[in-house]
Amino acid sequence: AQNNSHPPDSEPDVWPGIVMVKVAENEFQMGSPNSEAQRTSDEALTKVRLDSFEIATHEVTILQTLVWLNDPQTDFDPSWIDLDDSDCPIQRVEGKFYRRLKNLRFCSNISQPMIGISWNGAVAFCGWLSENKGNKGRHFRLPTEAEWECAYRAGTRTAFYWGNRSDDVDKYAWFGRNT
Repeated sequence: AQNNSHPPDSEPDVWPGIVMVKVAENEFQMGSPNSEAQRTSDEALTKVRLDSFEIATHEVTILQTLVWLNDPQTDFDPSWIDLDDSDCPIQRVEGKFYRRLKNLRFCSNISQPMIGISWNGAVAFCGWLSENKGNKGRHFRLPTEAEWECAYRAGTRTAFYWGNRSDDVDKYAWFGRNT
């Protein structure tokens, strides 16, 4: 029997809710053409060749972040997440982490992506995930800029993976206006 709940070339959850998909070795144009709207000067088109890599199909959720932070093996570093930020969806009470329930503008559901986590926090999460017994001895890390852009563009040559119209963003992405 085949598990059809995962995308092709993916692996069942390496940890609850985290599904990795393999991106084949490839070459693509990173950056954007001069004619693209909202282009910045550091986006010159560059041919990039990538070895195959794996990337998660979805962002890390608030719930996954809470499990990580509440693991007795995790020694929380305040540089990971600004718990004093009013938009932070989690709070610390007497040494335990909980979902913040009041005054949230974003992230009203624990299955939504975690926001406000620093680069150091994301690296620490990857390290924790790498040490998790269910990971089959794999090493998890953040994608490089080129890997992220390759995965985001999903083989397209448009400004966004859904096309060139930025005003369609609310149909495809979570952000302040639609969360």
